[in-house]
Amino acid sequence: MTKLENPLGIQTEYVDTYKPELLYPITRINKRREINISGELPFSGVDIWNAYEVSWLDPQGKPDVAIDEIRFPCGSECVIESKSLKLYLYSL
Repeated sequence: MTKLENPLGIQTEYVDTYKPELLYPITRINKRREINISGELPFSGVDIWNAYEVSWLDPQGKPDVAIDEIRFPCGSECVIESKSLKLYLYSL
């Protein structure tokens, strides 16, 4: 599996087959160092992303739709770059 390069600013093609390598992680440590945070975090929480139109075909071939909520705990090493997440969801 090859890792995708940062998709920001690059024209991309949509793929319609499952491709988890589309996800591009962004490490949190660099920005935390910029603001002098190391070790235990002085805060708690989650990053919440909403996907308002997640759709798929059920086993009988009927379309279904839902809203998805994706949570990244603030203590996670990385967050996923948003364009790569959109491309990944489309690949499903």
